[in-house]
Parts: sequence; structure tokens; C-alpha cells
Amino acid sequence: MYKINLAFILTCLCYSSKAQIQYKEAYRKAHKYTPINQDSALIWAKKSILLANTSEQKYRAYYMLAFNANRLNLNGLSLEGYKKAVHFAIDSSKKYKSLNSLASTYWQMGEYHQAQKINQMCLIFFEKQQQYESLSYALELKGMILQKQKDSTTFKTLHRALQIRKKFAEKDIGYTHHNLAMCFAAFNMYDSAAIYQRKAVNNYPLKSSDRQAKQQILLAKYLIFSNNHSEALTYLQNTKHLEKKPLTTLLWCHTFHLYHIKLNNQESSIKHCNDLLQQILLSAKDLASRKYINEQVIEMYRHVLHMKILKSTMHQKYLNLIDSVQNNLKRYNQKLANKDKLHLDELIKALNAKPQKPFIPWYFWLTLLTMIGSLLAFWIWRKTHQTSPDPPSPEMEALVKERQLIQALEEKTGTSLEVDTREMVLLCYRGKSFTQIARDIGVTRDTVRGRFRSLAKKAQIESIKKFVQKFGQGIEK
Repeated sequence: MYKINLAFILTCLCYSSKAQIQYKEAYRKAHKYTPINQDSALIWAKKSILLANTSEQKYRAYYMLAFNANRLNLNGLSLEGYKKAVHFAIDSSKKYKSLNSLASTYWQMGEYHQAQKINQMCLIFFEKQQQYESLSYALELKGMILQKQKDSTTFKTLHRALQIRKKFAEKDIGYTHHNLAMCFAAFNMYDSAAIYQRKAVNNYPLKSSDRQAKQQILLAKYLIFSNNHSEALTYLQNTKHLEKKPLTTLLWCHTFHLYHIKLNNQESSIKHCNDLLQQILLSAKDLASRKYINEQVIEMYRHVLHMKILKSTMHQKYLNLIDSVQNNLKRYNQKLANKDKLHLDELIKALNAKPQKPFIPWYFWLTLLTMIGSLLAFWIWRKTHQTSPDPPSPEMEALVKERQLIQALEEKTGTSLEVDTREMVLLCYRGKSFTQIARDIGVTRDTVRGRFRSLAKKAQIESIKKFVQKFGQGIEK
């Protein structure tokens, strides 16, 4: 009876272990694809959600889903993922981390009131818990929300984030410098924007050639708008030959065009910029990339319109270009909304199709505990009543001897024996001839002889056959 009980318990444990392995593999792949292919990461994140068993697993899986959906501009899926992550978070820190990410998604969608409401909850929590690094990120988000609402208190908020980051997370202070510069530029305060962008150039945490080039190009743009176009040219020349991504190259081309407009040479580089834009759009791999490119292009065109010396014909030309790009954006947004709905529907369908955990009645647990108790009682009884252990069976003794033989040979050779070589040695120990060994293994007799000769040489013994015979007689050890 105790063997049946033991088998039942082991079966339950094995099933649980298999589910754990499948979840870990799905989550690992989602994590692997996140920086390189968000569509693939999304597929594996969904699989990990379906395999998740504990609250911690569900939290991690939903957060991974939301993060990748956000990168792909699938706002509905991102919101759903972050809300579920909030629900399954096993501690307050993870809950408010998810809430701040949820607020960030609302901010990206333009729902500033909802973003501000959730962000404020996070600010109160992080300050109360003295989690200052998280507080600095939440303050930065608040500053960016205020900037979109054209609220000048954004500067006070970002300066507070700057002070906290300087004290508790100085390695990331360049992000705050960059965001402050963007906010000053949004309020047309380009002198101040240039001051903070200079700091961003020096302190920006990401040091790749493309990231550093982008920071210098942004500084050049702010310098052009603050009438320091000579210094701006220096930064443009510095970054001209740096390795850049296509969109950063377009930003460089556009900023160089602004420089030429400042010199009243308004037609100089516009054709090259437009040609480059078409190439980038053609090579964009997904809808989210095309949408982002068009958003950046609209911002570039609006910067051109801010140039006071722009000719009326050029002004109208850029107004028309903005209208055209905005129409493209509407199409991309509609396609992304359809894709978002499809992903959400698939997730809901998969969750509904997933077998629900059956209700396990109290008497099941009582039975399981009884089985465990009976096993424990049987073990204690054997320990207390058994006077001497049962003698090992002849079969067990033979297995032990064979294992000792292999260990002795491995000690002499200093290496582990291959599986087929080990089998040949054991067959020889059991009294088989070379011909019989060859037939059983499925090789030639010469192969067996050659293998034994090579093994004897490594072990520095006369022959394998004599060695196993002596071992059987208790002479060799």
C-alpha cells in the first residue's frame, strides 16, 4: 500500500515540475526576444501567461506582455497587461511599478488626466516608502504629463526629479537633463534648452554612437533656434560621420536644413531630406515603426515652420507636408487599433479555452495528508522494528560489482568511459567472447579487440580480459 501512496505523491510532484519548466522556458524566450523582436516576444509572453501558475509568475508574464505591447503601440493590450500585473503583484513595490507604467501608457495615448491621476498615487507611495529612485522616475513622468498640458510647473517638477536623481541615481541623471531640455524647447525657451542639452551630451547614460550623435544633433537644433548657428555647425560636423541609425541620420539632415534656412538658403538640403525619409519609410519593418517615423517627421516639419525667416511658399509647402503625414498617421493608427483588438481577442479566447483549475474538495487534501502520514508511520515502524537489514539480492550484488569494475577502470584511465565501451567491458566481465560481444553491440570483432587494446593502453594494464577476470576473483581493485 505504501508504494501506491508514494507513486501517487510522486506523480503529483512530477506534473507540477513539468509545468514549471514549460513556464520558465516560455518566459525566457519572451525576455530574449524583447530587445530584438517585440512581435515574437509578444507570442511567448502570451504562452507564459497561459502556463503561469502562481501570482508571481502571472505578474511577470503580464508585465512582459504589457511592455512589449507598449513598444508595438498596441495600447489596449498594454493597458490590459499592466492592469493584470497590478492585480497579481505580490508586493506593493511591484504593484506601484506597474501602476506607473500604466500611467505612462495613458500619457502616450494622450489621456493626460487619467495618467496624472494614477501617477499621483505612485508619487505618494514612493515618497512615503522612501523609494527615491522610483520617485525620480515618477516625477519625470509627471513633468512630461504637465509639459503636454502646457503647464509651466513642469520645470519645478523636473528640477525636483533632478535633485533626487543626483543624490540617489546619479548614473541616470542624463535622462533628466534630456527631458528638461525637451520641456524648455516645447515652451520655446531654447537658451535654457541648450544649457540642459549640453549636460545631456556629457551625462546621457546610453553611450552608443547613435545615441551620442542624437544628443549632439538635438543640441545643434536648440543652438540654431537660440541664434548660435555657428556653434551648431560644429556639432553637426562632429556627428556627420558618426555611425547612426536611419532616423537619426534623417534628424541630422533635417537639422542641417534648419541651419541652411538660418543662412537664408532654404532649398539647399530639402530634397535630400525627403528622399531619405522615403527610404526609411520603405525599410520600416512594422506599423509601430512607421507611426513613430511619421510622428518624428511632423515634429521636424513644425520646427521648420517656427523659423521666422521662412518664405511664404516654403511655409505653405511644409503645411501641406504636415497634412499629408497626418493622414498617413490616421491610417497607421487605424491599422494598429485593428491589430490591437485582434491580439486582445486572441488572449481572451485563449484564457477562456484554458482548462480552469478544478475545485479541490477538502476530502482530497485529507486523503493526501493521510497517505503522507501513513508513509511516515510505516518508515518509523521499520526503523524501530527492523533488527537487521535484508541481505542484498544476488542481482543487486552483481550490479554493485559491475559498477565497481567500471569505476576501477575509469580511475586507471583518468576519464569517463563511453557508453558503448562500458557495455563491452561489462559483457566481457559476464563471460562473453569477443565474437559474442561484437554481435550484441552490433560491431565487428576487430572493433572490439581494437577498443579493448586502446583501453588497456590508457589504463596501463596487460589486457582488459585479464583485468576483468582478476577483478572477478578479487585480485584487481
